[in-house]
Amino acid sequence: MGNFTVQPSPKAARSLVLIGAGSGVTPLMSMLKAVLREEPQSHVLLIYGNRNEESVIFKQQLDELEAGSRGRLQVEHVYSQPLHAAGAHQHTGRVNRTTLLRILEQRHQFPAPQAEYYICGPEGLMTEAQAALELLGVPASRVRRESFVAAADSAEAGDSHGDVLAGSDDGPVTSRKVTLHYEGSEYIIDVPVGKTILDAALDEDVDLPYSCQAGL
Repeated sequence: MGNFTVQPSPKAARSLVLIGAGSGVTPLMSMLKAVLREEPQSHVLLIYGNRNEESVIFKQQLDELEAGSRGRLQVEHVYSQPLHAAGAHQHTGRVNRTTLLRILEQRHQFPAPQAEYYICGPEGLMTEAQAALELLGVPASRVRRESFVAAADSAEAGDSHGDVLAGSDDGPVTSRKVTLHYEGSEYIIDVPVGKTILDAALDEDVDLPYSCQAGL
């Protein structure tokens, strides 16, 4: 994992900004929960990009953590293809420099250069996030990045989406059935178009291993 880690300290009083898309939120969740649990004076802002409201991993957990954090956790959702009109703390578009600048300038409660930043997701997201932070004058020493392994998540930071697979005479295929063999058990899950196998497995409470790679 390199330097893409958080070392919680009960005496710390800091602002962490976590930026992720799709499955890239998974390692960020560990950081988020550790800081909320062990640093009562710290604040966490999570900027989380997904295709729509139904593709959010850990949505219930995030809602519960935010509700119980007494203002120490703030979650900003970014949807590239939302199913509903944007509500509070929801943004339409992609996690690009424009969206990030708007969120950090309007929603972040602390001076941008003083926060610590952790970015995990597709390469396109990391490039856009880095550009936004440079415009805000954030020192490079306060930024940690990890490229996430789930390639399909790059759709959240790219230019196109594959909404349907090639169909048969019965119509387009909207999902595929996948059989997983993990730790002696067999799982059969439906993987909708636009979701990674990891996303679908997590939705079914199959605790697959995950990681980020290429720490920068």
